[in-house]
Amino acid sequence: LLIWPAGVKAARAEAQAHPTALRLDPQPNDNSSEFVEIVQADTGKFLQALVTGPGIAVVSAGPRILLAHKSYVEVFSRDGQKQGEILGVPVCYSNTSELIVMRGDTDRSVAVFDLKSSEKLDEFTFGSKIDYARFSEDGRRLLVLTNDQTAYVLNTSVGHAETAVKP
Repeated sequence: LLIWPAGVKAARAEAQAHPTALRLDPQPNDNSSEFVEIVQADTGKFLQALVTGPGIAVVSAGPRILLAHKSYVEVFSRDGQKQGEILGVPVCYSNTSELIVMRGDTDRSVAVFDLKSSEKLDEFTFGSKIDYARFSEDGRRLLVLTNDQTAYVLNTSVGHAETAVKP
């Protein structure tokens, strides 16, 4: 991903040069919009362009592009085809397993979704507020640290708490 503030002249010129760019900001402006180019890393081949608006974070997640809005995430393929939408606030994602963790209804719960299908796989609720969550490198486990200083290791492939460690 190449991300430029839309206020940069070169970014505006690139956005105009790509009339097929996905326009996610209907009224882009110099202060809050970004021009995003998706290129193939090994060849530099142009795949797609996006123009985003204020409050939208663009993340490369394995073979997918995630556009994180305030209360939902849009999932796109590398060539810019929209594949789904997931409601909630994103917490973390795994490139390896193509899973994303979204904050649940409260700050004590999270839900695990499949990025390929946007399907909710499981939901976990804890005794106190979640302070931190990250996937293992292989994407099969999720570490969750809560405000009461409890650490949970969740096996995301079977959807149950595998280990709970309290200091």
